[in-house]
Amino acid sequence: MDLFDEFAAANATEQGYALATTISPEPPKDDPARLYNFYRSINAHSVINDLKYKLQYNPKLHLSKEEVTGWLEVFAAFHKFTGILLSAEEAQNTGREAEARWGDVYEAWKDVVNALVKGYLSTAFYAWTIPCLYVAGKYLRIFAIKADDSAALQTGNGFAYGGGIQEEDAFGTGGKHEKLEDAARQINKIFGLCVSDRYVESTLHTQQPYSMTWLR
Repeated sequence: MDLFDEFAAANATEQGYALATTISPEPPKDDPARLYNFYRSINAHSVINDLKYKLQYNPKLHLSKEEVTGWLEVFAAFHKFTGILLSAEEAQNTGREAEARWGDVYEAWKDVVNALVKGYLSTAFYAWTIPCLYVAGKYLRIFAIKADDSAALQTGNGFAYGGGIQEEDAFGTGGKHEKLEDAARQINKIFGLCVSDRYVESTLHTQQPYSMTWLR
């Protein structure tokens, strides 16, 4: 199924975990080429227009203007991130680890995270979509570890993890942990976003918009 078909289906049924898979850096096992197909389906020179067509003018989607604006920013950042990730993975999988720019992957994913956070702060996204924040924080840590390990490799202070995306602890490699420390700060912001409003739990059950200003 096309990524945006799944996005529409998740919105129609308000399935947060299904929605979160549409912005996951790991493609589903039954669709291993999803990220590649998504990246190729969007013209790099007209990203916003292409995404607007898929979000605003999709007959399967019924999003508010605020939601369209929020998801446009998320998927625009996700498209840029996908290109950088695919390039890094190709370099790593072909034995060119030194050319895998995991620091750039981390920064690009952080842009996706920031776009998501902005959507919640602007009340564009509903509470049932919160699993997206779990995906955001999980991979922020993973890419931070890979970025720090890659930097250590290039300076001769560590070694790179092989294979694909892994969630391992980078401590003990002898290198610095600049990205991992930054990721910890960003994850704390995400956690604060989720717990700062005392109406979060009740809102998750009533399906009201997730907002930092529900007292209005």
